[in-house]
Amino acid sequence: MAVGALLYAVLAIIAVASRGTPQGNDIILLITAAYSLAIIVLLMTLRGRTPLWLLQAQVLLVVGITGVLVALSPTTIGAANVSFRYLAIPIYVAFWMSWRMTVLTAALITVTSLFAYGTRDDASQLLLTWMLVSVLTWFLGIVVNYLSRAAARLATVDTLTGMLNRSALATLIELSQEPGRVVLPRTVVVIDIDDFKQINDTQGHLAGDRALTQLGDAWRRTLRADDIAVRSGGDEFLLILPKTSIAQAEALVVRLHADSTVPWSYGIADWPAHEDIDIAIAHADVELYKQKRARPNQPIARQEARRDGST
Repeated sequence: MAVGALLYAVLAIIAVASRGTPQGNDIILLITAAYSLAIIVLLMTLRGRTPLWLLQAQVLLVVGITGVLVALSPTTIGAANVSFRYLAIPIYVAFWMSWRMTVLTAALITVTSLFAYGTRDDASQLLLTWMLVSVLTWFLGIVVNYLSRAAARLATVDTLTGMLNRSALATLIELSQEPGRVVLPRTVVVIDIDDFKQINDTQGHLAGDRALTQLGDAWRRTLRADDIAVRSGGDEFLLILPKTSIAQAEALVVRLHADSTVPWSYGIADWPAHEDIDIAIAHADVELYKQKRARPNQPIARQEARRDGST
């Protein structure tokens, strides 16, 4: 958004400076250019702490300002040219924001541009432009939002289980450590499927894939919206449970275990706000292997060697 605001401010100043004679919308261009520069300063100051509502408000305001510039443009060609600036807005929103915000922005552009044209004496000459801008706005918003979500899903979600992958977990942890973020109490659960290699060796890899898929489906039915499930390895998983004590996490994991057709072991540990997640995982690992050792005929040494080699 900062880059877009800078580009607009530069183009607006150039447009005013390059005119031989002053025009009616020069003052509006200069005011909006100054506003854009102020927004750049604000965004660069806040950086990662910029609230989403501020970005959304800025988008809606830019739609309104563009409508004003269309209405005040002194020529038909000028109004048409300004209208095509609308198209940058749905691209930005569709890429960075939600589907709901994309639809809201496209609808607002359609209505705002129609109203802006309606205030002009040459409105009939701009009808085709309005139709073209409206169609392109909706098309770009829908396509870019779909492609953005698809790319994000491929990059962050394990396709077999539907859980987050390690890359997504690293991004979430990085975001949670930004200044100003409030870190809630949380608990980490480490889960390891029992004898997963044996399932693959005796029943085939398709059976192993089905077991992982069933696990993901079952967990999605039970986990809360704020809970984070991560496939951290082949048959190893992490659950990050915010606002959850050890006792509450234990009760949740017991329910997950009872509903599972796949046998697995687990370990639970607190994850304090000041502590690195690797330390919390190490504590949970200790509990997991205590549980495995308590069961007869568990190949602990092989599993520990495999886990050490995968980290």
